[in-house]
Amino acid sequence: MPAQGRPDHERDYSGMKPLQKWGMQSRIVSLMIGAVVLGTAGALADWLWLIGIGAWMLIAAGLLEMIYRP
Repeated sequence: MPAQGRPDHERDYSGMKPLQKWGMQSRIVSLMIGAVVLGTAGALADWLWLIGIGAWMLIAAGLLEMIYRP
């Protein structure tokens, strides 16, 4: 008897894709969201190192966007 649900997934599939199946767009978006969160938290806490990490994440997202253009 086949498992019910979508045939391309296992029965106990949790809904999250493995990291290898993520698209480049979702990685870029997650880097941008992380940059905004860290930059805002650094500005509110007045921690320059946290703002710096957020800035580097934003730079990495921008570079990925330029290099991996669909």
